[in-house]
Amino acid sequence: HRYYVDGSPGVGDAYGAFGSARCGGSATNCWRTVLTGALAGGGAGIYALDVTDPADFSETNAAKLVLWEFLDSSTAAANADLGSGYGEIAIARMKNGQWAAIFGNGYNSANENAVLYIVSIADGSLIKKIVLNPYGTSTGNSNGLSAPAVVDTNGDYIADYIYAGDLRGNMWKIDVTNSNPNSWDSAYKSGSTPKPLFAAVDGTSATTVAQAITDRPEVGGHPDGNGGYVVYFGTGRYVADGDKTPTASPINSFYGIWDKNTNSGSTPVLRSDLLAQSISQVTASSQTVRTVSNNAIDWKISAGTGTHLGWVLNLRTDQTDSLGEMSVSNPVLLGGTLPRLIFTTLIPENSACSFGGSSWLMEISPRNGGNLNRDVFDITGDGVANSSDRASGTTVSGISPGIGIMPEPVILRDSGNGRDFKILTGSKGDVKSQKNFLPATSGGRQSWRQLK
Repeated sequence: HRYYVDGSPGVGDAYGAFGSARCGGSATNCWRTVLTGALAGGGAGIYALDVTDPADFSETNAAKLVLWEFLDSSTAAANADLGSGYGEIAIARMKNGQWAAIFGNGYNSANENAVLYIVSIADGSLIKKIVLNPYGTSTGNSNGLSAPAVVDTNGDYIADYIYAGDLRGNMWKIDVTNSNPNSWDSAYKSGSTPKPLFAAVDGTSATTVAQAITDRPEVGGHPDGNGGYVVYFGTGRYVADGDKTPTASPINSFYGIWDKNTNSGSTPVLRSDLLAQSISQVTASSQTVRTVSNNAIDWKISAGTGTHLGWVLNLRTDQTDSLGEMSVSNPVLLGGTLPRLIFTTLIPENSACSFGGSSWLMEISPRNGGNLNRDVFDITGDGVANSSDRASGTTVSGISPGIGIMPEPVILRDSGNGRDFKILTGSKGDVKSQKNFLPATSGGRQSWRQLK
């Protein structure tokens, strides 16, 4: 197999970033639609195309369509920090007035650092390169930054903070609230050394083992209105050949980490600060489903009060071929009357005759990582989700559709009928729809905006 342009492209709009040549002559301020992508296994590089007018998309118009290709040349050797990028690239307006493409450096770079790039959407010129200290507990030098989540906290459609994880389990927070790019840097530091918001480690091992973060985090306001933001992400890696072989260590997890936005001088959250939830697999309506514990969270609002700065849900390890269960697809946070956190897991299979593995679709409470207080899965198939769909009286939190490995679902909201649909695709080539029945007033995110 030969890898080419294998990264999933993303599309975003930018206003006033281009000159008159792209704005119809004399106009210099106009909206343009930009497609960006990485090469993934095909190599180290980022590209951008102007796809504003689909009618112009042809080989003869290549000079007009191609905006730029980015290859890191700010070090002595080109591509020394740029690796194979697997996540989508964010497009956002920055505090200095420029529109930018924002991306992690990816994996298998020459320097093996975790690096955030912010480049001009107009011409691909480097605005800011932030080299994050290869801080972590794993052995070796392998590291790389995954896809970032760009967050606008005040509704002005300008980036304020950027969150991204790396292969050593660090969840970084980058502060871009200053209008001077020279001030953009890790929000948390010890002296001049960048420190992560949180370092994900396998808390069940006798020795501490880092949990790789390869998905893009989801970010929301504190569920109880206590200020700051909660960062949701899973751990695991499924990008190299050896990743398909189940291993006993580390045991991967899914996290909800409270960023109090204090920008203190040390790593703000430790695993010992987290409430632990657990997954059980049981039989209900002649099928295997998952339930999740619902331990109460006691938020540590101030010094001397409360216990928890978030929660952790360990993935399963006690079934055949499940030692390598991981969460490597982007989670989805839904707000409204019934806030829900939705994510898929991946259980690899080391068999040439299989479809790579299987997945679970999970829906839990973003507040404490526990089960929801309302039924959302219709496991009996009678068209409604109610008490008959529970497992021994407990709300079902996860199902396995049996279609192989699933990425994040496509969610279609039908608020008029009080329900939503999930379109699920799997590595077996099947497409399934999953109905969820919710209150008609259920809505999306509120009081904050994530720029993707």
